[in-house]
Amino acid sequence: MRRGILTSTGPSRTNHGHRGRRNRIERVASTSRSSAVAGLATLVLSVAMPCSLGVAQGAASPCPSPMVLVEAGQFVMGSDASERQLAYARSSPAVRDAAWFDAELPRQARWLGAYCIDRALVTQDAYATFVLATRHRRPYISKPDYQRQGFLVHDYDREVTPYLWRSDTPPARRHDHPIVLVSAGDAEAYCRWRQPHGQLPTEAEWEKASRGTD
Repeated sequence: MRRGILTSTGPSRTNHGHRGRRNRIERVASTSRSSAVAGLATLVLSVAMPCSLGVAQGAASPCPSPMVLVEAGQFVMGSDASERQLAYARSSPAVRDAAWFDAELPRQARWLGAYCIDRALVTQDAYATFVLATRHRRPYISKPDYQRQGFLVHDYDREVTPYLWRSDTPPARRHDHPIVLVSAGDAEAYCRWRQPHGQLPTEAEWEKASRGTD
């Protein structure tokens, strides 16, 4: 899995039912939970993230707000050569030089049980509520730490700095943008704080919610 800081570029309006290839920026947060925590907990990454949750059996509503239900069933996971070629055609030279999409799983049929996932990515404001309630560390990364990670898609001074928190509140005019510059461990802590059994979605959960089943 690639490791690097990636920042959001607009308000958090992602609908996970949208069909099509998800942005690689989002995939940073969607590897399996065990590898995400083990491999990334020491790095400060962008995880423009949702949370996922198992379906509550027998509940009047299977998913709490603002989550939506993804029903059990089969879906297509991974990509083929033509899809990766299209992704590279729409990517920056840095992404192409790093062979970014070569790590995609081969296209295959998968089956998942039902689960709940956030309708939109977690916003800066939503994460701020968590920080203020728990005194969890705020999103931040120093320039030396950023540069040590390699594969730098964004310029620190021009593109990362606007998303750094200087206090326990998000940067001005970024309140409705997706939260970035947090580690996988930070993201897991947020999801568990919101729902006792909340967690980051697995790669399969994220991909099914992102691309749909048709």
